[in-house]
Amino acid sequence: MTATSKTALYFDLDGTLIHSHGVWNIAICEALHKADPALPLYTQEQIWEARRAVGFTFCWQDQWPDRSPHGPAFWEIMNERFLKVYAHLGIAEATAHTALPYIRDHILNPENYHLYPDTLEVLEACRLRSIPCIMVSNNYPETEETVTTLGLAPYFCGFAVSGAIGLDKPHRAIFDYAMSLCPDCDRHIMVGDNINADIGGGKAAGMETVYVHRGEHPDADHCFDALLPILDLF
Repeated sequence: MTATSKTALYFDLDGTLIHSHGVWNIAICEALHKADPALPLYTQEQIWEARRAVGFTFCWQDQWPDRSPHGPAFWEIMNERFLKVYAHLGIAEATAHTALPYIRDHILNPENYHLYPDTLEVLEACRLRSIPCIMVSNNYPETEETVTTLGLAPYFCGFAVSGAIGLDKPHRAIFDYAMSLCPDCDRHIMVGDNINADIGGGKAAGMETVYVHRGEHPDADHCFDALLPILDLF
């Protein structure tokens, strides 16, 4: 790194800056109970088994010929997949359809997301050092609204969210898009907890990579058990 180089940080969201502890499975379960309180409250393991049985995936886990579903299309596709899970559980079609809005409400509720203890400290330190931060997340279209409610939005100068722009990790396009938001920087560091989406994708795009909260991995340039050590890279 030269004396004149300028660094930009690119952060994944869930599992990196925040944790949600199975929010999608909980949403599928609790939405069903709201739709029909007489139904049993399924366990997360039962939901996982149903998901595996029907081949449930998120939009960003599939190979799309062009851009992945985003905006309203994201929820249309996801609703089809939720219905398959409910059908596998033997839930009546009318009840399943009634549950769908509750799933979305749960996913969009900021109270279901929690910051890691050092998230704000690291982001504030970046702000004080004038290090631009970009969010690069495979997530739902309204992610930026959730991030705003959690108090994180002011620390970011740009967002690359799959459900909003139709580009997803680990594909090169989303990283190129994110880096285009910091054209004056020549050191680009991707921080994330997913070895394929964040680390593999970031490295393939020519970025330096930081693997967090998941122990050591040889594919990452740096591995930290917390976010604070990132500050030592500057």
